[in-house]
Amino acid sequence: DKRGAFARSGRRDSRQAEQCIQDNRHLKEKKYYGVVVLAAGASRRLGQPKQLLPFRGKPLLQHVLDQTQTMGFTSRVLVLGAGAEEIRQAIDPGAFNVVWNERWEEGMAGSIRVGIERSVALSPAWNICYFCFATSRMFREICSGR
Repeated sequence: DKRGAFARSGRRDSRQAEQCIQDNRHLKEKKYYGVVVLAAGASRRLGQPKQLLPFRGKPLLQHVLDQTQTMGFTSRVLVLGAGAEEIRQAIDPGAFNVVWNERWEEGMAGSIRVGIERSVALSPAWNICYFCFATSRMFREICSGR
C-alpha cells in the first residue's frame, strides 16, 4: 500500500506503530528534528484544493500545521505547488518556512527533494530522514523517546 503502514487502520497497524516507536528510540539522542509537510498537489480528482477543505472551522492544511507547531521540531518546512498563492493567503504558516516547488506537476518526489533541501539548509546537522504517515501522538513519543 503506497500510503504507508500508518495510513491503514486496524490493530495490526497499531502494533506496527508501536514497533516504529521502539525502533526509533535512538532519535531522542539527536538534537535536530525536522518536519516537511507536502502540500503541493493539484487535487485534480477533487476539483478543488484539498489543502483548503474546511474542517472544524479552518482549512485542513491549517490543522496539520497547527498540530506540528506544538511538537519539538527544530525546522519546519511547508512545500506548496499548485494553487500556492491561494493556499498561502488562506493559512497561517506560523514557524513554517514556506517553499514553492515550481515543478510540482512532476510529482511528489520533486516536492520531497525541495522540502529536504530547505530543511537541510535550515538545520544542516540532521542526518536521519523518515517518511511516516503517523499521528501526532506517535511523533511525540518518537521525539520524547518514550
